[in-house]
Amino acid sequence: MRHKQPKYLSTRTLFRAVVFSITTLTSMSCFTAQEVIQTEAKPESHSVGKTKRQVQIMTIEKAYHYKKVNDQISTSGLISKHQLKSLGAAGYETVINLLPNNNQHAIKEEQSIVEKQGLNYRYIPVDFSNPTDDDFAAFVILMKEAGDKKTIVHCAANYRASAFFSTYAFQELGWSIRQVEEFMASIWSPAEYPAWQAFIDKRLGR
Repeated sequence: MRHKQPKYLSTRTLFRAVVFSITTLTSMSCFTAQEVIQTEAKPESHSVGKTKRQVQIMTIEKAYHYKKVNDQISTSGLISKHQLKSLGAAGYETVINLLPNNNQHAIKEEQSIVEKQGLNYRYIPVDFSNPTDDDFAAFVILMKEAGDKKTIVHCAANYRASAFFSTYAFQELGWSIRQVEEFMASIWSPAEYPAWQAFIDKRLGR
């Protein structure tokens, strides 16, 4: 019996097949990438078509170094425009901003965005290189003024905010030194900034 010889594709045919496969895969990859870019680029101002990721980014809990203390108080670093616009819906009533307006990360429209929602906007421009007793005294007044209102204290990275709030909590809310240190340690290390370590030590009486 005569065995059939296997058919081999010519070099030219193989080359064409490979080129076709590469072209097809490249086209599919480009289309997929385009879809992703278009999805991410959709304006966040429209509720229809928002991705789950976009909605999450807009919530205050996604602010830089956000830290919830309890149902009334939170601290954080920089808050984006979209996150600022969501504060009213999230139940906040007071915003205390410790970031100087001339800081490169400051949101110029922050006060107007906050007040348009009917929230209280309070501002203490704390110089990161030189936090002062007057700054802290002003902060104590604002915290007492806020009372039980849902409040967020923020700055650029939650360094100023965490230091001011935790030392205020030590003096006014019965926090222990350990609680103060643990709260700040979860965000930053004041020991790396002598001016801040001295400021904190003074508030803690040591």
